[in-house]
Parts: sequence; structure tokens; C-alpha cells
Amino acid sequence: MIKNRADSTVWTNTLIYYIALVVNIVLGWGLAKINTHYLTVELYGQYSFFLIFLFMSRSFFGFGLSESVSRQLALTGDEHRRRQLTGMALTWSLVFSLVFGITLLILSAFVDRIFEVRIGNLLHIYAWVSGIILIHTFLLLVLRGYGRIGLMAESTVYPRIFYLIWLIPVILWQSFTIQQTLTAMFAGYVIAVIITIVRLRPEFSGIRMLSRGILLEIKSYGIHLYVGAIWQELLFHTDKLVISLYLDNRSIAYYALAYMLTFPLSHFSTSLATSLFRKFSQTILIDRRVLLANLAFVLSSVTIFILLRYQIVVGLFSVDYLPSVALIIPLAMAFGFSGFSKPFTLFLMARGKGKVIRNISIIVPIIQIILTVSVIPVYGITGSAWCTFTVYLLDMLLNVIAYQRMRRAGSA
Repeated sequence: MIKNRADSTVWTNTLIYYIALVVNIVLGWGLAKINTHYLTVELYGQYSFFLIFLFMSRSFFGFGLSESVSRQLALTGDEHRRRQLTGMALTWSLVFSLVFGITLLILSAFVDRIFEVRIGNLLHIYAWVSGIILIHTFLLLVLRGYGRIGLMAESTVYPRIFYLIWLIPVILWQSFTIQQTLTAMFAGYVIAVIITIVRLRPEFSGIRMLSRGILLEIKSYGIHLYVGAIWQELLFHTDKLVISLYLDNRSIAYYALAYMLTFPLSHFSTSLATSLFRKFSQTILIDRRVLLANLAFVLSSVTIFILLRYQIVVGLFSVDYLPSVALIIPLAMAFGFSGFSKPFTLFLMARGKGKVIRNISIIVPIIQIILTVSVIPVYGITGSAWCTFTVYLLDMLLNVIAYQRMRRAGSA
């Protein structure tokens, strides 16, 4: 009876979080439709690269704290300690976000000397508020460890909901500019963070003592995931960075749109693995039913998306973005591989295998950097898409192999 109830809770949480991710996809596509309609292809490329640079830079300022707190929350059942850990994590995230903003302000002075796509002015304007994205990321990981998947689902969609609401008067009564849409985006994050913090009700007592304990967790576990997270961001964004080094705004616009459309193909797997994170921390293997359900969804969703690629790109975003259609096949399969590997990755993380995650996260992006720097100058964005296909296939294989080795070691 207890096992059935636990399984029911897992699948309910999976459904809740997946619905949130699907809603987030729909909102993201709607926002992309608005931005591609009101901005030129060149400006949309600039907008996309600004966000790529921002989200990639964010990974350098986690320092392993959020992952360490997330795991500690998953392992403890004491509600008072959970709220204290949440308050401690939030306090440090505010400090890290301030450092993040100052760093972006410094980078704004010379980033345009490196990349063909100019974003220095945007970094200068929004450096002061960019840290809110870092805080939002911290909160999502806290909620994952807490097991509050419902609130995590809400917090996932809040930024885009409020982004869209903020854009309505801009569309109706003001001139639509890249600054207007970015201001709306950051406003969405600010509102989302405030609501989530109020709902979490963190306690800010014992921060010094808890910080000492978490520091030990960071040294043994979190630091490995921190290094891994940086390399994972490189895996996620290296292709777009290299495109911005060698090609123009239009190329990054086409590639960013195709990437944005296909990336959600891994969302069901993410929601499933996230819902199981607490259970993963207390078990020795992944339920075979989880793997089969995940595989079935990945195969069906990737197949449907590839078959409808022309209708999705041209039907939603006009013929101006026709070059994106050719990128859908390799990118859709790439994120299919990513989706299949999610349960293995989250299982290894929950079981404290930080060094394994770190090693995989270093190996794969290094190979990607070598491939993209070699291929993009010759084959452009099409070559980049097939590089992404290759590295995500490798990432999947390495995670599965690591899981199998851990399983054999546990049964020995």
C-alpha cells in the first residue's frame, strides 16, 4: 500500500512538472513569435545571443552551493532545518548574484571586441538586474531537493507568464524594441522570485553554522557538480558561441530558433527524473518501468517533431526562418539523446556521484569545442547542428555506462 502510494506520488509529481514544462514551452513559443514578429532577424539574433551569454555566464556563480543544499534537503526530513537551509541558500545566492552583476558590468566594456554579435550595450544596461536569474535558478534547485514539485512547477512558468503580461501594454501602446522586451523578461523573473520566496517561508537563523556544514558538502560533492555545471553550460552553448565568433546575427537567429524549438523534447525526461530525485537518493537502481516510459516518450515525441518540422517553423514563425527547418532533424535527435540520459544523470547526482558527473561534463564539452571550431567555419550552422547531435549521443552513452558500472559495483 505504501509503495503504491509512493509510486502514485512520483507519477503525479511527474505529470504536474511536465505540464508546467509544456506550458512553459507554449509560452516560450508565444514569446518567440512576438519577438520574431516585432524584431528584425538581425535584432532577434542579438536578443538571442544576449540571453545565451547571460545564461552561460550564470553557471560560473553557483559555486556548488545550490546542488549541495538540494541534496541535503533531499536527505533530511526535519522541516525546521529545511527552512533554515533554504534561508541560508537564499542569503548566499543574493551575494553571488551581486558578484554576477558586477562581473557582467565589467565584461560589457570589451565583449564586443570578441564576438561578431554586439551585446555590450545590453550587458551594460541590464547588469544590475541580471542576478535575478541566478537567484531563480537557486530557488528551483532548492525546491527540487525539498520535494515541493508543485511549487517548483509554478516557479518554472511564472517568469514567462509575467513576461508576457508585461509585454501586452508594450505591444498595444508603446514602440516594441529589444530593450522593451528584455525589460519585460527581467520583470517577469523579479515577480516570480518574490512569489516563490514568500511561498517557501525561509528562516534566516543559524546561517553561520549551516554554512560551515554546507561548505563540507560542497568540498566533497558540490564542487564536482559546480565544475560539471560549468562544462555542461559549455556543452549547451559552445555551438552558439562559436557561431557568434565566426558568423552573423542572422545565423545565430536561425540556429537559436531551431534550438529553442527542439530543446523542450527533453522536458518530459527532466520532469520525470526531477520527481524521482528524492527517491533516487535512497535507492540503488532505477526502476525499469521508469526507463521504458521515458524511452517510449522520447522516441514518439522526436519522431513527431521531425515529421512536422516544416509546419512548425514556417507555420509559426514565417518563411523568414526557413533555414531553421534543416537544423531540426539533428537537433531533435540530440535532445532525444539528452532526454533518454536524464534519469541516469539525476540518479548519479542523487547518489552523490559528483566526480562521475564532473568527469563526463568535462570530457563531452572538450570534444564539442574541438568539433565546432573545426566544423562551423566550413559548414556553418548545419555543421554545428550535427556536432550537437554527436556530442549529446556521446553524453548519453557515458551516463549510461557510468550508471551500469555503479549498478554492477553495488551488486558485487
